[in-house]
Amino acid sequence: MRRFQALLLLGALLAGSTVCLAGFRNARYQVKRSAAKNTRTAAIVTVLEFEVNSEDVFPARAVDPVLYIGDIEVREYRYTDTENKTLIFTCFEADKLKDNAPVYLQYENDEATRTDLPPFRRDEVGKGWRR
Repeated sequence: MRRFQALLLLGALLAGSTVCLAGFRNARYQVKRSAAKNTRTAAIVTVLEFEVNSEDVFPARAVDPVLYIGDIEVREYRYTDTENKTLIFTCFEADKLKDNAPVYLQYENDEATRTDLPPFRRDEVGKGWRR
């Protein structure tokens, strides 16, 4: 694993990009209500979108980033900028989110990428960035 991390870091340095092996620097998020098509039922439903950004690049990898909100895993995501410093996660289970639930971002089972974020607060939806 150390050899892989060293090669990853070397490749990033040669490419001129920043890689953070222990979480993402100055990560923050904001939440807003939106509408999305449920891929299972084709119905338009109300969702919560979590826009997460960081000073570091969110790299494209063989494993995907997952946003954990309490016991809910949000796996629907998309990149929004060419620098890969912003991800938007779409939560279709907004009604199951609990107030003050811990929030963190992690690339599947890669604990070295875990980045803790402020707890989820329903009253903060639509009110801007949470650090």
